[in-house]
Amino acid sequence: MPQQGCPAGAFVWPDGSQATPVAGAQPLSWQGHRWWLDPQGALVWPARSAVLVADVHLGKARTFRRLGVPVPESTTRENFERLDRLLACWPARQLVVLGDLFHSADALTPEVLSAWQAWRARHADREVLLVTGNHDQRAGPMPPQLGMTAVADTLVWSGVQLSHDDAPVPGAAGRPVVCGHWHPVACLRGRAHDRLRLPCFVVDPERLVLPSFGAFTGGHPAQAEPGRLRFVLAAGQVMPV
Repeated sequence: MPQQGCPAGAFVWPDGSQATPVAGAQPLSWQGHRWWLDPQGALVWPARSAVLVADVHLGKARTFRRLGVPVPESTTRENFERLDRLLACWPARQLVVLGDLFHSADALTPEVLSAWQAWRARHADREVLLVTGNHDQRAGPMPPQLGMTAVADTLVWSGVQLSHDDAPVPGAAGRPVVCGHWHPVACLRGRAHDRLRLPCFVVDPERLVLPSFGAFTGGHPAQAEPGRLRFVLAAGQVMPV
């Protein structure tokens, strides 16, 4: 239900300002909290003034090109542009990255670091938290000039575990988990025997998995299961399947 005094669909940030969700976003009530599923693949938590993304994999294409693999260019720029649009749509106080912000140590090139610093300067009023993922750990300690706080393993907010994956964390047993790592996609089949793979949110009773946010990340099938909800991203919409 919307908060008192708000039109249907609107909500209030913790600072008391009223907001309206972006077109195509999907509301979700899960684990006693109200969330919004964003068409770009982010999870919005209004009560915490937070936008959550996972698996950006900055520098992945550059890493592959350095190995001689012909892959698309400009994906890093596209990722920063998507982050710009996301924070313009959802003026939350915090951006939380649920792991794999960077792809590897080879991704931390001067060009990528410079692009990150320029992006960070545009959003200097936001707090950025990184819950380190397996790729971030391989990349090594995050340079201090990145202007963010890196947290190992997990955050626990309002009884919800925020992690890169859903592996058990000491002291967090039994908590619902919001994570990434999986890069889930839903495989849909049409009447003409065609097949479409679309990134999706996966909502299980005790686990909510975000799609990968990065522009060059691939995906792994998320099958339909009893008690599971899947929400695909397509044509600027978040739609249940």
